[in-house]
Amino acid sequence: MPRTAPDLRLVRAVAADIAGESADPSPEAVARIWSRVALVPDRTRSGRRLRWVVVPVGVAVAAVLLAMSVLLQSGPSLGPNIGAPSTQPSTEPSITFSPSPEPSVRVTTAGTIGAALPVGQVIDELVARSASVEPISLTDGQLLYVRIEAADVTPSGTVITRLNEQWLDPNGLRALKIILDGRDLSEPDPRDGSTFSPPPPGVPSLNEPNPQWLADLTTDPAELYDMFAAINAGGRLGGEAYVLKELAYLMLRSDPLLPPAQRAALFGVLGLIDGLTVNELDVAGWRLHRLQQPDGPFSPVDVLVDPATGRVVGQRWTDPVTGTESIELTYITVVDNVGATE
Repeated sequence: MPRTAPDLRLVRAVAADIAGESADPSPEAVARIWSRVALVPDRTRSGRRLRWVVVPVGVAVAAVLLAMSVLLQSGPSLGPNIGAPSTQPSTEPSITFSPSPEPSVRVTTAGTIGAALPVGQVIDELVARSASVEPISLTDGQLLYVRIEAADVTPSGTVITRLNEQWLDPNGLRALKIILDGRDLSEPDPRDGSTFSPPPPGVPSLNEPNPQWLADLTTDPAELYDMFAAINAGGRLGGEAYVLKELAYLMLRSDPLLPPAQRAALFGVLGLIDGLTVNELDVAGWRLHRLQQPDGPFSPVDVLVDPATGRVVGQRWTDPVTGTESIELTYITVVDNVGATE
């Protein structure tokens, strides 16, 4: 893509803003942010302002910095339907979930926020639940297929659904192929001719973890907190304002690969975030925990956790200008090749 293409200009501007750099940020800063915008919808469709929101990998055109979410439920290739409430916590760890591609399963609500929950109790339960969630085993050449069902709900009740599909290399979680609302990003964009091509492999890190790097990750929540806070330490809000976003970004992408001890330690970081709040969230009958860091970047972004599985399953936010509520739920399964969905 040309250096001056609109999407790349946007990424470079955000890199400079977040990192506190000049108008010409370092290639490393640009590459880091470019790797995160895949999961964000086209701004022309959602009308969302430029913002940091938790999660994201790969590339999304004209979008802004979102992190990824992962819904991983019980059963070898099935999970709960949207609208079916979670029951008792499963004692059988499970990794995969393959949602139906039919529009009828698209999420069409941003959920209803319920009662506040005791933060310490919620964290303790998530840490305890982590002990039964084992990482998935992948054979050589297998990939992670990621499917993100999303919806923007305007104050008038208009619902705009979005779909993002990615095929990730588990060694670094690099996006090898991205399809946004049916459009293959490897094909020229009709607006400017730009195309997506997989980034080259990098050094294992928080930004590009592989199974071994995750297995070697510290299990000290305080050390993890400092690692997350350091990522955006040069930003205007300071690195601590982004801890929940960075934690969710890692967990949403690497969830199937996390060992129990590391998963528990990551949930332990929640107890170190000042001002963290937890509420119930009902998404068409599916009861989740809604975690929020009120002093987070731009506007609060909710991290969604399924208490029945102890997994980070999505994200939710409200546009402070338009009042539009948005939600993203992410599903993962293991496939043998790019393009396969089961």
